[in-house]
Amino acid sequence: MNSKIDNNFNNSIINNIENFKYLKSCFELIENNYREKKEEFLNELKLANFETINKILNSMVREKIFELIIPQKNYHPIKLIENEYYHLNIKTNNPNYPIMKIKIPIKDVYSYDRFSISNQPLILEMININNNNNKNENKELIINDCFELIELFKESKILINQEYLEEYKFEIENSIGNQALLNTLSNCLHSEIKRVSILNNYDSIITYVNNQHHSFDSCKFYEQLYTKGHLTHTTSKMRKGFTPNQVLLYSSELSNLVSLRFIAIKKEYSLSSSSSLSSSLSPTSSLFSSTENNDYDILFNHYPKSKKNIIEYMNHSINLNFHHYKYHLIHPWQLENIIPTLFEKELSELIIVPIPVEIASVSSKPLVSIRSAVIFSELDNTFTSVNNNDYNNSKLIPHIKVPISINITCGLRTISSQSANNGPIFSEIIKDINKREYDSFFGEDIKFLPEIYGCWFNPLDDNDKSIKHKSITNIWRENPNSLLDKNKNSNNNNNQVDNCNQKYVDLYKHQIIVSCSLYSVSPVTDKLVLFELIDGFIKNKQQLRSNINNNNNNNNNNNNNNNNNNNNNNNNNNNNNNNNNNNNNNNNNNNNNNNNKNNNDNKKELIFNWFNSYISKLLTVTIVMMSKYGIGLEAHLQNTLWIIDSETFEPVKLICKDWAGARLNLKRLSSQSINYMYKEGSVTICGDGDDESIEMYRKVQHAVFNSNIGELILSISKHYQNIEEIELWKCVSLVCKSVFNKLKLQYFEQHNNQSQHKEEDQYLKQLQHDEDVLFSKTIDIKALTKMRLQTDNRENITTSITNPLYNL
Repeated sequence: MNSKIDNNFNNSIINNIENFKYLKSCFELIENNYREKKEEFLNELKLANFETINKILNSMVREKIFELIIPQKNYHPIKLIENEYYHLNIKTNNPNYPIMKIKIPIKDVYSYDRFSISNQPLILEMININNNNNKNENKELIINDCFELIELFKESKILINQEYLEEYKFEIENSIGNQALLNTLSNCLHSEIKRVSILNNYDSIITYVNNQHHSFDSCKFYEQLYTKGHLTHTTSKMRKGFTPNQVLLYSSELSNLVSLRFIAIKKEYSLSSSSSLSSSLSPTSSLFSSTENNDYDILFNHYPKSKKNIIEYMNHSINLNFHHYKYHLIHPWQLENIIPTLFEKELSELIIVPIPVEIASVSSKPLVSIRSAVIFSELDNTFTSVNNNDYNNSKLIPHIKVPISINITCGLRTISSQSANNGPIFSEIIKDINKREYDSFFGEDIKFLPEIYGCWFNPLDDNDKSIKHKSITNIWRENPNSLLDKNKNSNNNNNQVDNCNQKYVDLYKHQIIVSCSLYSVSPVTDKLVLFELIDGFIKNKQQLRSNINNNNNNNNNNNNNNNNNNNNNNNNNNNNNNNNNNNNNNNNNNNNNNNNKNNNDNKKELIFNWFNSYISKLLTVTIVMMSKYGIGLEAHLQNTLWIIDSETFEPVKLICKDWAGARLNLKRLSSQSINYMYKEGSVTICGDGDDESIEMYRKVQHAVFNSNIGELILSISKHYQNIEEIELWKCVSLVCKSVFNKLKLQYFEQHNNQSQHKEEDQYLKQLQHDEDVLFSKTIDIKALTKMRLQTDNRENITTSITNPLYNL
């Protein structure tokens, strides 16, 4: 560590990049292929280092990592003060310096004990207690980078697995290298969007999308616009298993085409699960409606040319029977790096047969999660990569999710057979619940993306199932674009020329934005997309009010015309006019002051209107699902999407997806006469006994309140100076209480004059208990860094943090 205090401590990694193998390989990739981007890459690396230091410090403080004994009772809140140093004490094994103290330069403080740091030196004070002369002999060192910060774990008395710690250091290196790499090269794509927007006077990213070709996929666009990764995880851009070049090839940020491969699996080794929803959801339902009732037709309906080629290859080139196999899609990285070793026996015995890429493949583009992808039909030949139009008909083909056995953030991104099996079955349950609650709660404001088909490799050897059944898996999910309504005045005739000239806005009134992309920096304005939406909403509403006021002011103009008609007493009229002008000026000044105040008040009101439109939908589906049906949705920023009105900029509909992360209390589900036939070993099922709802509560509090709403409130209060976090949390409180009250009222209306007092008492107690949990003094969230360092992410560890809803 450098004992010299230097505000530019971010240079440490840059000056020593030769000592970091992965960072060096990222730098060499830039130097060899994008030499003009070298300085930009180094600057992005500095920013990644600084952001990672911020995240690690947040985890140290919030997770109380260095507390040897954490009291379960008498919780003491963390006292963080803006623009002051917070002292984090660490007990060490060093007899000369038994205490280390990190002086953290706090800049801003937010709810859930979150904070940001200033660009001041991060000081480590080594405290030496000399008993002989009772004198303190302390040293102050400067922490230059995130790796020096991680080294402090070694010095502390807490029990840390040293192997895990060394792996964690590499994961941090991998993450900041990938972040710098992807940000550097995605900036090129964003610069082109900015150039086009300036040329055409587009004032927002919404306007930019509206003016694209009508085949433009807004959902895919916003998923690929997002570059930040997990907003609080310390290894948010980790792709452990990829080389730097593979990071560029397979990540969503650069919008590259990825050729998914076909793989044939003997029928007895392939299992599948499907949903009846596929027959009624969209024009692409035929993809999953096989007249021959063969699983391979489910895939081949949109790939007839591939089917023909594969039949020829299987039956004639390698002398196997096409009909003895089922056909899955697999990621090319998985096929090249996992299949040859993990499935060596199955390959040699022709249980699985990879189809060569020159025979058949499926063009795709990755979404935020990397495992999920948009796929393009070979039936559509309108793809033009220059205009980013993709395939016209492919906007409605279901998305696919495939396993990639690499470490991303805190887990290996395989897909279990339980997820593939349960998804379509659980989607049927969601459909049933949506139908039940449509009139009372959901209506057209809340939508769900069903998982309509799942298939997986099924080893016959039980000893292999924990590994192999996760490695060749497909989950098909309905395309969000199927939920878009076309404009009533859109050109629906068969005039091909007119159709080719149609813009996105000519066909669609709405755009689809994944929640995490609200925190993307818009290439058009350099503001967050979130603020473009809110500001656009304000501008639209104020313009409507202004038009009304202008109509009311027309009478004043008529009065002025009367003065011009008077031809006598010119001098008197001039004097009168001067006096009138002076009076008018004074009135105008007063009016301007009043207007400024009114505009500010009006602007604040409209910000709250937009905010309430967002949280009311999210909290309604969250609380109804949890309290009535025992379903804790994992509705975080990646699993929720918004249908945005491109004229008013308002979030008009919420879309929820991905059931693999939900947590279910089966007793509550069965109390609503719903029987869930899940696959054995499903992690989504909560335990029995007193703890049966704890995992459900934790899932909701972590995903919905901490990650989703917490990030929204943090961002709004930080950007709009006249809005405090507490004001927004009061809105959350009111919406939560309103939903609970509506649930109680619904119950009374449905059970009027029925003698079910015991069940009534139980249900009402359940609702009250859920409300008490959401408004408790503290909440438990995942201690992500502790989990990594103490259990290698194999166990859930939680930490208690202050609940901003307490006493509201």
